[in-house]
Amino acid sequence: MHRWLIPTAAAFALVFTVGVVFLALKPNNEVGTSGYQVRHWSIQLQGIKPELIESRNDDLTVIDYSADGHAETIFTSADLARIKTRPDGGQKLVLAYLSIGESESYRHYWDPVWSIRRPDWMGAENPRWPGNFSVDYWTREWRSVLYGDPDAYLDRILAAGFDGVYLDTISEFTRAEGKDRPRAAKAMIDLIVDLAAYARERRPNFLVIAQNPGSLARSERMRSVIDAIAQEDLLYGVDGDGKENSENYFKRVSASLNVAYQAGLPILVVEYLPVGEKRMEAAKRLGQLGYVATFATRKLDQPSDSDPVSAQVSFGIRAANAPR
Repeated sequence: MHRWLIPTAAAFALVFTVGVVFLALKPNNEVGTSGYQVRHWSIQLQGIKPELIESRNDDLTVIDYSADGHAETIFTSADLARIKTRPDGGQKLVLAYLSIGESESYRHYWDPVWSIRRPDWMGAENPRWPGNFSVDYWTREWRSVLYGDPDAYLDRILAAGFDGVYLDTISEFTRAEGKDRPRAAKAMIDLIVDLAAYARERRPNFLVIAQNPGSLARSERMRSVIDAIAQEDLLYGVDGDGKENSENYFKRVSASLNVAYQAGLPILVVEYLPVGEKRMEAAKRLGQLGYVATFATRKLDQPSDSDPVSAQVSFGIRAANAPR
């Protein structure tokens, strides 16, 4: 998952119920000690219209920190206050997308000079996602882009008032391993741990969801600082939209996810399937696994839908202010 196609979660209880998924959270905008119930969640990263997000009764939504990826259209605290208020009068949690394993040429931090000569810590452009470049994510230079200064990416997200971050491109650690960097996995975990600690020093209830972590889902150290894991294309889409994944692929990915699930972390799944028989079957299968599904367009240019067919389990998610 990438922002643009072109440049331009303490104790857990598993309780079975019918028809609804509850993620009991303690969000930073809630007063009291009761958990926050998330029945439906959605994700949209392109063409975001605040009035559309505001009009939905989702309990949790993932969006970009700006309307079009640029600093000029970053969502303000006032924008987020409106987005978080649901039509039924309740509040939704709003998380910001944050790519930590690749740089993006349309972001506020991009130096025009990099388009001519990339810095030593920046690698090749992703052929599938123009404008996205691999980075040596363990370097001080890349960390300074992400956090530690009022103009840094995470700092801007914190200042705007987002309830948390949805971390992407974590799987870049596999590329680094391929470049003979044997501690690449540890370096990615270090980054996630340090990023979460930095955010929670400033906002103790800040949420962190890690998408597509692969084998890192087996890491107790990483799991201890995140609130959920998200996985794209678990059942369909690896070899093309609508194509069912091989059983070997499913077993390999779900083996790591299941370690995290058994340890108490909720598993969120994004499948790119239109309304139809495949989507209904996917929702049913994911619900049986105890995973919470949402169904999106590949471009992520409209809010995804949580299919009620998949919502057959209820479980708790780590309170955001619980001991880490």
